[in-house]
Amino acid sequence: MLSNGYIARYNTKANVFFNRTRELRYFRNAFSNEQPRLHVILGPPSTGKTALIREITTKNENFSPLFINCRNGQFDSPENVYNSLSIQFKTLADKQMKYLEKLPNELEIKDKILDFVNFVAEKGKEKITSDRVSELLSKIVGTLRIGTFGMVIEYHNLFWLLMKQTCLANLIESQLQIPHVTPYVVGDLSIGEAEDYFEKHVLPQHGCEELKGKFDHVRRITGTRMLIINMYVSEYKNNGGKLEYDEFSVFRQEDDKLRTGLDPFGFPGEPIDPLWDRNDLIKVMKKIVEAENKGFVLERDLIEEIGIRKLHSLVYNNFLHRRQTNMFANDINAPNEVILTAMNQPSLRAMERLLKILA
Repeated sequence: MLSNGYIARYNTKANVFFNRTRELRYFRNAFSNEQPRLHVILGPPSTGKTALIREITTKNENFSPLFINCRNGQFDSPENVYNSLSIQFKTLADKQMKYLEKLPNELEIKDKILDFVNFVAEKGKEKITSDRVSELLSKIVGTLRIGTFGMVIEYHNLFWLLMKQTCLANLIESQLQIPHVTPYVVGDLSIGEAEDYFEKHVLPQHGCEELKGKFDHVRRITGTRMLIINMYVSEYKNNGGKLEYDEFSVFRQEDDKLRTGLDPFGFPGEPIDPLWDRNDLIKVMKKIVEAENKGFVLERDLIEEIGIRKLHSLVYNNFLHRRQTNMFANDINAPNEVILTAMNQPSLRAMERLLKILA
């Protein structure tokens, strides 16, 4: 079904994929490049990054991606970084061993891949440190330059998850500066796409036709993120057709997090000590709420307000989302520089209400 320049498939199954023509077209072209490249997919949490990329790669028999899952603590220590990366590449290399054995010994690709396999096999002989991870990335880069495979890394906040391992964060960032690495952003749906998704997919799925024509009201609560829209309508139905914005579960979670953030040194189980104080968070919330119509705040403006270390600590602890590039994103009309947003629309609403209470 073609509508307003994008495609969507609708039925009543909860797991249906919602297509976005611009992203599909661009990524198909990008992934069809004959030159080996490292594709890094960035964006806010739960924007459909994984579903989008899998939709593309699983339907292209000529593409065999390597997915590096950066969630669930898999990138929060040198050993976890090493394991997350090496296991994917070793699996690929092992599959190619019979093929490699038939290649002439003088071929560079054979030496590179065999060197990589031997390097990974030595893992148990020494402690995994950031230097060891650096060596691993160098060998991966070497095989990418001459190899014939693609790799996809997907995470909503890749760099800042590594913040407590600063050397690792710098290492990953430095790798992203090399020519064969391309970062992309998968943002939320555009307003038009989100309304179409709401009216033609979510409402029929949940049997809430009484919400037809009320997307502007719902969007103020949910934003244009598919998962949050779907959650809101589901809770609305389960609550008997009534659900105020402050009763929505995502709002309550964000509100609780922000209230806790006003006394950041009481955090239980945080991996690093928060660096901001109550006034810093209030200043940031004011800037984010004031910029709602624009959709973002420039990072340099917030750095001037509270300083870079405090700001990055807020990003690391998921009070803000940092978008270091806006390449190929269609949800925000932002300049070509680093921007910061609320984690989601319910978080923005929670900031707005909390500021009123504190006033």
